[in-house]
Amino acid sequence: MKSIIDYFENVIKNQSTLTWYFPDTSKYYNVVELYDLSRKYAAKLEKLKLAPQSVVGLILPNTVEMVAYLYACWYKNLVAVPLRPKSGKFHDYSDFINGCNNSCNFSLIICEDSTSDESLSSWKANTQLNIMRAQEVSNIDTIVPATKIKNNPHDLAVIQFSSGSTGFPKGVIVNHEMMITQLGHLERPIRENQLNSRIKTNASWMPINHDLGIFSGVLMPIFVGSDNILATQEYYMRKPARWFQLLAEHKVELTFTTNAAIAVALRSIKRLYGQENTDLSHLNLYITAEKISATILRKTRERLAPLGLSSGQIHSAYGMAENALGASISRTDKTYILRIAVNDDNKILLVDESYANSLELVSVGPAHINHTFSIRNDLDNILPELYLGEINIESDCLTPGYLNQPEITKEKLADGRFRTGDLGFLHNGLLYFYGRKDDLMIYNGRNIVPEDIEETVENLEFVRHSASAIFAWENTMTGLMGLHLVVEGNASDSPQLNFEKECVIRETVAEKHDVTLTKVYFCSKGSIEKTSSGKKRRKVVKKRLLSGTLDIFKSEEESLYA
Repeated sequence: MKSIIDYFENVIKNQSTLTWYFPDTSKYYNVVELYDLSRKYAAKLEKLKLAPQSVVGLILPNTVEMVAYLYACWYKNLVAVPLRPKSGKFHDYSDFINGCNNSCNFSLIICEDSTSDESLSSWKANTQLNIMRAQEVSNIDTIVPATKIKNNPHDLAVIQFSSGSTGFPKGVIVNHEMMITQLGHLERPIRENQLNSRIKTNASWMPINHDLGIFSGVLMPIFVGSDNILATQEYYMRKPARWFQLLAEHKVELTFTTNAAIAVALRSIKRLYGQENTDLSHLNLYITAEKISATILRKTRERLAPLGLSSGQIHSAYGMAENALGASISRTDKTYILRIAVNDDNKILLVDESYANSLELVSVGPAHINHTFSIRNDLDNILPELYLGEINIESDCLTPGYLNQPEITKEKLADGRFRTGDLGFLHNGLLYFYGRKDDLMIYNGRNIVPEDIEETVENLEFVRHSASAIFAWENTMTGLMGLHLVVEGNASDSPQLNFEKECVIRETVAEKHDVTLTKVYFCSKGSIEKTSSGKKRRKVVKKRLLSGTLDIFKSEEESLYA
């Protein structure tokens, strides 16, 4: 089996003019320069006497240094662990590092040069680990070029930790065979969607510590031999329209995004209408990493059409780190939207908009080659099409397990089948993702998917996208289940204005979903914490709400009784 380093060396030999552009610093790197930088860093790691399969943590943003350190690790057959950057004022980052170390036992952690002395000292003191700034590693003197160590198929390549983990996080094993197999599975449908033409230019802003980020922004350009643009999440989020302008100027053919990120972009995309060099007719856009809103999909089609992007070039996808990344991708003109209802037996009914309590779901495509989806009930029995149950996956790139966690490995991956914890159904060979089992709420005997109500709230003009979160918990006094909604508001809003907004939210949710909100809380911006890929950390926000540590603004209704 060829390793990713073999693919890199093949690119050097046959496509040495390829370039990588890092828009945050406005710097271009020839692919040969990138390879040489990787070998330079490999020599530094060799000087530190790290044995093959030693574990190296990387707390670095989407920079040329991060890319080079990853390939340096694989050049020396080390295990790379891209870690989420320090974020969130409610967490001690040392706890996260310690939690990961409990699983993978770091030999070295490399952090960005901008890490403060205070943070670095605190991390070292609280973890007792060898943590170095990137510049410290770069300053190590080396003379002899690094010796390349062969990567065997079952050697660990990456340990993928979830963004919000503390305590004893689940470290998903990604070995070299999984990595290469997954890249092949991704390339096939992507090429098909591009009429079987080679991918010439790729672009990504997804954080590299996320499975989508490392595959789309680091591995795919080397595997297929394409030019690449790699930006940070901040570059995208500050000016989303600028990102699409960049895609047009560089004639990018492939990029991935999330439902939350594309929703943010839709507010500013109209600024590009009528400008020069804003043709996106060459682009294929893939939306994935979280539940895809039918409303957002329609708006994306509508807003990007004037820039030359047809609906057939906007695709959906589904996957997870346990499968290395992707498990399905929709094909050209086949990203379907279904309006459904779910009966008491979990049978899916295909209905029209007049049907009470109906909702729309977006297909995430057929299974990749050598993949099988099955939908199963709580007894682990396979359900027929149009029945809601847990999505199970069998494939040739499933992880062998969670590092040093045999119990959870047995629970989730017994019999060569991954129990995803996601709810969904199959229809005409396509998978439809309904929601996470853990997030599902039961209210008045009905299943409530939080994303559906949050989407309704965030479509109100005074609520920002991704600025709400809903939870359910039982009132211990009454024994009744209540629905509680947290919305990021404005500190300058008066209690009266908050009360008026609350009334609009309550009425809108009741009308569209036939549910009554027990309480609406307005809180400060940034209270709805998210992972690096934009997923809401609902459990964290709920815990802070229940503990009274959430910064809540008063409404007029509350003020009357204060």
